[in-house]
Amino acid sequence: MKTMNVKTFRTSGESASGWIVIDFLDVVLHVFSPEARVYYSIEKLWDGSTPVVDGADV
Repeated sequence: MKTMNVKTFRTSGESASGWIVIDFLDVVLHVFSPEARVYYSIEKLWDGSTPVVDGADV
């Protein structure tokens, strides 16, 4: 987003919590640690229909 000069509106959370939310107004990005993904069962919300993006690919 920085390379596209898109500014954040608000950021919430800390890396130690395993969950950070970044609000770009048009897009809200939720970043989860692997442990938080398992704990909250994020993929089950979409029943497997949403692909998982590896942090190395971002």
